[in-house]
Amino acid sequence: MKWLGSTVCKNQKYVDEVTEYITESGLSNSSAKILPIGTTLIAMVGATIGKIAFLNFEAATNQNVAALYPKNEKVLDKYYLFYACQILFPQFIALTSGGKLAIANLSFIRELQIPIPPLATQERIVEILDKFDALTTDITQGLPAEIEARRKQYEYYRNKLLDFKELKTA
Repeated sequence: MKWLGSTVCKNQKYVDEVTEYITESGLSNSSAKILPIGTTLIAMVGATIGKIAFLNFEAATNQNVAALYPKNEKVLDKYYLFYACQILFPQFIALTSGGKLAIANLSFIRELQIPIPPLATQERIVEILDKFDALTTDITQGLPAEIEARRKQYEYYRNKLLDFKELKTA
């Protein structure tokens, strides 16, 4: 079984690496649980504190990672939960004052609050943020969109420069 440490929390949509593996024996003889696909992971310690990841495969984690999954997906969308947790980062960073090792615990995380709009609104927010994520991280989508935007900008300014209409000044 895949076993993840807090280093997989990189504020990106999906986990892109497996840090270790745990045996069936290790899993059954520990407090570790198999987390379902769609779980939001939050790092609770060190340099990655407050950073998140979205689990795109089943895995277990070490004690330095909090796992969040909606109790009721008719109230809270799992993808919305992932995006909403990104706004919690400053509260984790506040734990790092004084140069000491930053550590959050589950009590701290349970006290954190995120806005929960109606499910339809959550789904629309996810749709918009997914598009932005694709445009900024997926070169096959983002680069062509950026090229098209620059082409339109070029054409606009080219036409303005070459139409030779006198500009009215105020």
